[in-house]
Amino acid sequence: MSNILEMKNISKSFPGVKALQNVDFSLKKGEVHCLIGANGAGKSTLMKILAGVYTKDEGEILLDNQQISIKNPSDSMQLGISTIHQELSLIENLTLAENILLGNYLKPKGGFISWQKMNKEAKRIFDLLGVKVSPTMPTTEASMGLKQMTEIAKAIRSDCKIIVMDEPSTALSTDEIHKLYDVIALLKKQGYTIVYISHKLDELYAIGDRITVLRNGRWIITDHIDNISQQQLIQHITGRAIEKVQKHIQRF
Repeated sequence: MSNILEMKNISKSFPGVKALQNVDFSLKKGEVHCLIGANGAGKSTLMKILAGVYTKDEGEILLDNQQISIKNPSDSMQLGISTIHQELSLIENLTLAENILLGNYLKPKGGFISWQKMNKEAKRIFDLLGVKVSPTMPTTEASMGLKQMTEIAKAIRSDCKIIVMDEPSTALSTDEIHKLYDVIALLKKQGYTIVYISHKLDELYAIGDRITVLRNGRWIITDHIDNISQQQLIQHITGRAIEKVQKHIQRF
């Protein structure tokens, strides 16, 4: 399967820090590609370049084999790339539906907002995700898991091709994490491509197709996750040989 996205030889420096050094990263359509590394490995920097938060110093980005320029978050969104940051971007005093269609309200003749159409559209997207909730619920009343689903619904509504999820399970309960897994599986079937950033190894093995490891701002390995044992993965992340890995290690 050909790559839907390629980031080639990406480098990024901040004052006194070489955050990324000639990093390669690629995505295939419909895959869940896990991105992992210790703190400071460069994974968030790489995805912020894709999201338009940072601009790269060197390298090139290709989408559907066409070279693209991402100078700001608007560029990224227009190219069909949606990023769900660790700190969610929902406006608490709006309803779930208002957050999903924020900036893109459905308007009938006359230019006034059609609340009925907006709520109907939000419900349609929630139904696609298997989420049973009233779209008129105030966001302040939503659980963290439901807020995460609302962010995903926003991404779908924006006609994205690629969804980047940065540590999406951090504040979720066990049940909410399993619901997130179900939604990711559903998105895969619908042809969405997912980048999943997490430190939790059990999550990566539960949902991932391929995995890329970064260490100290450099690319280390990309492979199908079934080809890498947890012990090998930890060795790639840390750069040190590990004689024994406890079964229940989940975080670094």
